[in-house]
Amino acid sequence: MDQLRRGDSGVGMTDKQMDRLFEAFTQAETPTKRRFGGLGITRHFCGMMGGTLLVASEPGKGSILTMKLPGGCG
Repeated sequence: MDQLRRGDSGVGMTDKQMDRLFEAFTQAETPTKRRFGGLGITRHFCGMMGGTLLVASEPGKGSILTMKLPGGCG
C-alpha cells in the first residue's frame, strides 16, 4: 500500500472528538462544522478504493492523518 501522511501542530483532538471525526459532515470543532464536510466522506472514498484513512491525535500537540491506498490508485 502507498500512503500519504500529513500532520499539524495545532490544538489536537480528544478521544471523544476523534470518535466522531469520520462521521459525514461532522467536525471536531463546532465553529468549523458549517464550513467543511468532515473526513467521513474522504474515509468512504478511501474504502471504495480498497484503502483506509487513519488519525492519531493528542490534545495540545496536533494531529496526524494517514491515507493508505493500494498501489496504482494515485
